[in-house]
Amino acid sequence: MLFDFLWKHRRHYVKKSVVINKYKCGGLNFLDFASLNNTFKINWLKQYLADPDSFWNILPNIVFSKVGGLPFLLFCNYSITKLPLKLSNFHKQVLLAWHLIYKHNFSPHSYFIWNNGDILYKNKSLFFPNWVRYIILVSQLLNFNGYLYSYSEFLNKYNIPVTPREFAIVMDAIPTGAISLLKDSTRLQFSLSMIHPFDTVIGKICFLSTSSGRNKRITQLFQDEITSLPYIVSHWNGLFENIPWKKSVDSVI
Repeated sequence: MLFDFLWKHRRHYVKKSVVINKYKCGGLNFLDFASLNNTFKINWLKQYLADPDSFWNILPNIVFSKVGGLPFLLFCNYSITKLPLKLSNFHKQVLLAWHLIYKHNFSPHSYFIWNNGDILYKNKSLFFPNWVRYIILVSQLLNFNGYLYSYSEFLNKYNIPVTPREFAIVMDAIPTGAISLLKDSTRLQFSLSMIHPFDTVIGKICFLSTSSGRNKRITQLFQDEITSLPYIVSHWNGLFENIPWKKSVDSVI
């Protein structure tokens, strides 16, 4: 609707991904409503994390406790449709908004077992509360030779009261590709106490910033993922070196 208004309900002559870009990048700094809506969802996360014991958070606490709590889930490589939860549309949108800006860059050393969209049992991700206190990463399930522990090796290593059925479910769900990547890697120690969204670069922008421009910066995080440069920028860059685009735009504005 906003873009129809911009073009007076006529043909759109410039791509939406260009129009929403910054002035200095050849755009019109136009608002993308989907990005703004996602910003509202991130603001809900901020309010939740600031006071998780609030009366208004009783229901989310009950729902997300089944996967280790919302702060823990935010660090997991989750797939919304694979979580063993019945989520409202609002909570799905919140998780999607976070997933769009927090990148779970794959690393064998930080490959979570729990709530992982790649590690599935009956097409749902796993979360076993009695394991999480001691074991979080796939790398913790491998012995010195780079193979998955046997049941007896696992019990001797961790001394956790785990049933053979639970053990089999977890081990069978680990992708063979992940095991292959970990075989020749040095495993790192990991502490659950280190996990909190506030500790991430994205978290500092979304949750700790108090300035009046915070919403604008959050919205920009989303728009950076969907913007593109107009073809004319690459055209002129091919003809001339070091064009001061920002200075040129500032002089026009």
